[in-house]
Amino acid sequence: MYPIVKFPEPGTVLYPYRENCQHEVSRLKARFCEWLTQQVAAGVVFRNDIGICLSDRMPLICPDMVILVAGHPEVRVAVEIDEPFKSGSRKPLHYLSCGDCYRDGMLTRLGWIVVRFAESQVWHHHQACADYLAGVLSRLLPDIGWPRLAEAPLPEVKRWTRAEAQKMAAKAPSGPSSDAPEPLFAMTREEQQSMQLVKPLPRSQDMQEKMAAFKDAGRYAQDADIDFEPDEHIYIYKGKQRLLSVSGLANYFFDGFNALAVAERQSQYKGIPVEESLDAWDKTGCMASEVGTFMHAQTENYFHDGTFETVYPFCYNGQTEPVSIETEKCYFLQFISDYKIQPYRQEWPVYDLELNIAGTIDLICQEDDGTFTIYDWKRSTKVVNAQGQPVTEAFGGKMSYNGINLPDTSFYHYCVQQNLYRYMLEQHYGVQVRAMNLVVLHPDYPSYYVVQVPKMDEVVGQIIGVCKAKNLGHRLLLG
Repeated sequence: MYPIVKFPEPGTVLYPYRENCQHEVSRLKARFCEWLTQQVAAGVVFRNDIGICLSDRMPLICPDMVILVAGHPEVRVAVEIDEPFKSGSRKPLHYLSCGDCYRDGMLTRLGWIVVRFAESQVWHHHQACADYLAGVLSRLLPDIGWPRLAEAPLPEVKRWTRAEAQKMAAKAPSGPSSDAPEPLFAMTREEQQSMQLVKPLPRSQDMQEKMAAFKDAGRYAQDADIDFEPDEHIYIYKGKQRLLSVSGLANYFFDGFNALAVAERQSQYKGIPVEESLDAWDKTGCMASEVGTFMHAQTENYFHDGTFETVYPFCYNGQTEPVSIETEKCYFLQFISDYKIQPYRQEWPVYDLELNIAGTIDLICQEDDGTFTIYDWKRSTKVVNAQGQPVTEAFGGKMSYNGINLPDTSFYHYCVQQNLYRYMLEQHYGVQVRAMNLVVLHPDYPSYYVVQVPKMDEVVGQIIGVCKAKNLGHRLLLG
């Protein structure tokens, strides 16, 4: 719920910030900053030109507004005013699991208090928002002398999902939107030295246990430095550096599904309400994602302790629906019997620091000659048809773009991802990959299907070239 406030731990390093930084600020945010400056006594400063440089390969982090207090350098507040979508493009923003929690956690480790308001709170209750900020500061500085004038406390606002952000965007006009790349800046010596003192995010217990459970634990030095935050799907290197997911990089080269635009066309030509289409697609997508994740977990559990649960309680809008994966279990057991599967590692996170990317390999097996074979579980009807043939032709002949030339189908999306895993393993882990496979386990099909992924050295070379030239591993993290 909004408002949100997070405090740094006592003794946190005060990481330096930069002044006079130019970044896009909406009219509402600028006016709120100006209004606060006029209302509050001298000594409390409100600015919207502060930037934080964490890397010479990433644009500055620029909070919507910051509060500084004269004589108290240890008290500084980053204020974010979250809108549900970007003006013009109507791209969803600040939705649950978008990465804001990770960003807030990093800011607190740099010595910032973080406050988040929903845009609607500032628009309709600006005085109550000011009082809330006064309350935050008074926790640290009881004699600050910032009067509270609102007649009522600030009403809470529920955080929105991506689908809810799309529905709000549907009521707004579309238009041009600037997506020009933001400039990069070299880190100063002070920033470099301060970064060494920044406390890293703690490594998750799940990742520690996963790495310790590998039968060759400790063989690869990289294993000690990677972590994964599943709620926001974020890979983290050494507790400080965020890595782009391999799927996020692959998506750059294919045209994603624009749910809002398609829903509006269906409304225009078929009379289906926009919200009805968005809700239906969101439910279908959530179910596919959650049940697929559940199935992945069961395959992992089976090899660990022989268990494989088959009912997932899918919950959507307060309603719970049990989803059975009994058929998928049967196909899985038949597959590992037919192929005599002996896992080398499961759910193995691998990464490339030069490209700033990371991904997780579902299953990798070692062959008798010392080479390795990768398997990726898919619970989808979009990879192969009912006869097990890969779907290699896109609807309308749609192709990839941004530097590669492949049909825009799920099969090729996954082929790109698997080939990037192979590249990372061979380039950085000393692992020779003999083959890559997609294993389709879907209840609508008469059996499991195994599809071999072709090696795409030329495509991988093109992707790496574009990634390096455009610094995609860092820039795409900005969303």
